[in-house]
Amino acid sequence: MRPKVFVSQPIPEPALDMLREVAEVTVFPRLDRNMSEDEWIMAAQRADYLFVMAGISSRRTSSRRTQSSKASPWCTGGCR
Repeated sequence: MRPKVFVSQPIPEPALDMLREVAEVTVFPRLDRNMSEDEWIMAAQRADYLFVMAGISSRRTSSRRTQSSKASPWCTGGCR
């Protein structure tokens, strides 16, 4: 089963294409405003990963905290 990734804002189409190769991707559809706290909570409950400008964070980490901004989908190892 492919992981579910929620993208919090528009990103370049090539980046979305890369994510779509390995995951089910949903992008926040609104361009006129930021996400509300309730929308963030719902997105985190439905997705395995949240993609934000700082990188990707997993809600399944044991510490339940956002990973460092050094984490990115293009990092293949030794990036932290």
